[in-house]
Amino acid sequence: MKIFIVGGSKEVIELITSIKRGLGYEKGDFVVLTDSQRDAEILSREFDIPVFTGDLFDEKLYLEVGLDKADVVVAIHDNDMVNIFVSMLAKEMKIPKAIAVVGNNIVGRFLKTYGIVSEVIVKSKELSSNILTKIFDTYFVDVGDRSIMIHIVSPASRIVSRTVKDLEEEGMRVIAIIRSGSPIPLEKDTTIEPGDIVAIFGEKHLISKLFGE
Repeated sequence: MKIFIVGGSKEVIELITSIKRGLGYEKGDFVVLTDSQRDAEILSREFDIPVFTGDLFDEKLYLEVGLDKADVVVAIHDNDMVNIFVSMLAKEMKIPKAIAVVGNNIVGRFLKTYGIVSEVIVKSKELSSNILTKIFDTYFVDVGDRSIMIHIVSPASRIVSRTVKDLEEEGMRVIAIIRSGSPIPLEKDTTIEPGDIVAIFGEKHLISKLFGE
């Protein structure tokens, strides 16, 4: 999955760190675009990922750095106008998922109402965890050294076509599978399908491994 992030160093570091910590997601293809040379230097030191700088209102720049090849776009800049611009470009380029992080409810309603983005998040203290949930369609509840993971299964999900038995053999317990709005019986040979909502309980490192390999 290629994740394209537009924003400053503090927010980007927090987000990428959360993705790596929460899902062990080391092989993700991150690309970052910022308008601050200082932020670019900080991010380059922190992560071994491509970081670009330039005018964030220059449409050609986004094409040059590969926005059109992204699977997910996260617009998390301090300037909401940048986030609106990035979101509109993502819609025009038919990016599968665009997430805008804004500081104003009115801006958020505008982006969502007109279908410009997939998801809108208004800035909060739990910003990175909220974005993590939106990117991977996954929500975590920590219970000591274990977690309950609630995951909306996409066609590209790593657990598509896996069975309840497969996951149990890896040390996890499938708590529930919701299909077409209703729970289905959990048999050993029950197979996970796109569109399912799956609840899995297990040790954090096993759940991270499930999505991070």
